[in-house]
Amino acid sequence: MGLNLKSLVKFTESKLEEAILELLAKEGYPHVLGGAIERELHDVLIKE
Repeated sequence: MGLNLKSLVKFTESKLEEAILELLAKEGYPHVLGGAIERELHDVLIKE
């Protein structure tokens, strides 16, 4: 009774990114591409 590697789903970096973005979206955090954010290059994105 060994591990059948052919039956494992290939988990790629892209799938990991999608999974994390889904979790963040469920918590209310929107996904916005960096180029879509209007700001000066020296501006801080998150201020506390």
